[in-house]
Amino acid sequence: MADNAGFYVLYVEQRFWNDRAFCFNWYKPGDIAPGKGEVASVHSMVQHALERWPVDTDRVFVYGVSSGGGMSAAAMACYPEMFKAGAVVAGAAYRGASSNELGRKALEDPSQVSAATLGERVTALHPNGAHYPQLIIVHGTDDPIMDFNEGEALAKQWAVVNSADTLPTHVVHDFNNVAGVDQRSYADAVTFYVFHGLGHKLPVQPGAPPQRGGKVTFMSPDAGIHSTYLIAQGFGLVK
Repeated sequence: MADNAGFYVLYVEQRFWNDRAFCFNWYKPGDIAPGKGEVASVHSMVQHALERWPVDTDRVFVYGVSSGGGMSAAAMACYPEMFKAGAVVAGAAYRGASSNELGRKALEDPSQVSAATLGERVTALHPNGAHYPQLIIVHGTDDPIMDFNEGEALAKQWAVVNSADTLPTHVVHDFNNVAGVDQRSYADAVTFYVFHGLGHKLPVQPGAPPQRGGKVTFMSPDAGIHSTYLIAQGFGLVK
């Protein structure tokens, strides 16, 4: 897709000695604060790419799945001036974990945290104000690893930081004529794609690129929509 559309992709990878499962530590305070840990490393890599290649600095995006989604939310929260938009697939809100333990087991119940509090966790990083990126969310309702409520909490959090209503302003059922896929829009701040019945997986749709693509595996089922294309389209990288 990048070769065909003409954009750069920076693949950020975890190291074994940071996490034996190669997951990003999106829930550890020392890794998700501006200038610290893993999120600072991500920022440094992007900055290096901007200095080395002819990248349009006004069109930089961040995208992650699962723990990578959590780290993408952290990157957007810590460095909002760097990213025009971001995408989180099967992830959670910034500081969505209540402790340092295994992030999945330390997740707060979103129903116990107000939208205002979720938003303040981001805005507190920038007391002088900031222009926050737009967000695309992809989440399955049957996700056993990152509960669907976490995706809803992320939508509320990013609606708040962008001064939008925490209730969807527009909903499309059976998006693109695919049964069980809803598109929720929160003004121009958040676009939330809800995949009913999907677990902790990356939706793909094998076929001719760019609208279709991806390989069907246990972790990437054919869901009737190629989520990577959907996100690239939302970023304005493909028509």
